[in-house]
Amino acid sequence: MDAPYIFFAVGLPMTPEMGAAIPPRLAMCKAALGDVLDDGIYLNFAEHPADVSRAFDGDAFAALQAVKAKYDPRDTIHSNHAIAPASR
Repeated sequence: MDAPYIFFAVGLPMTPEMGAAIPPRLAMCKAALGDVLDDGIYLNFAEHPADVSRAFDGDAFAALQAVKAKYDPRDTIHSNHAIAPASR
């Protein structure tokens, strides 16, 4: 990740009502940062399914897909942030 900062926010609900308020507030925080944020992600902080390719530059992701295609073409090995094999 080529950035001087990483944005990560969390909410700790004490009641169901507080829990319901967290997602919109987190969205407000992200929107307030506007153009400062890029479209990348840091996988250690990804709590929901995400497009893994956003965590790497294009060449690095292509290299990872090539390795996956060579050593695990049937996609047997899985992780929380799986990289699909490159198509041949």
